Amino acid sequence: MDPGPSCDPANAPDVVNNSWSANSGGLDVFRDDVQALRAAGIFAAFAAGNSGPYGSSVGAPASYPESFSVGAVTRRHGRFLLRPGTF
Repeated sequence: MDPGPSCDPANAPDVVNNSWSANSGGLDVFRDDVQALRAAGIFAAFAAGNSGPYGSSVGAPASYPESFSVGAVTRRHGRFLLRPGTF
């Protein structure tokens, strides 16, 4: 994809913060996009989702190894609200 002649890569962000996610942590539809961000040197932070407290409840793209997940945790009956899965 050619962004055009007036695009200057020096103006790319250092960090992107995304407050969206899919309920399934195993969904890989966004993986190429996240990998492209990381290859460009852009730190990608994603919301972990709201599906806890069950195992593998962190949604995609926060569940990807290339992503940095952010979420609130709380103890409720000895369980955490969000739990990472294995991608």
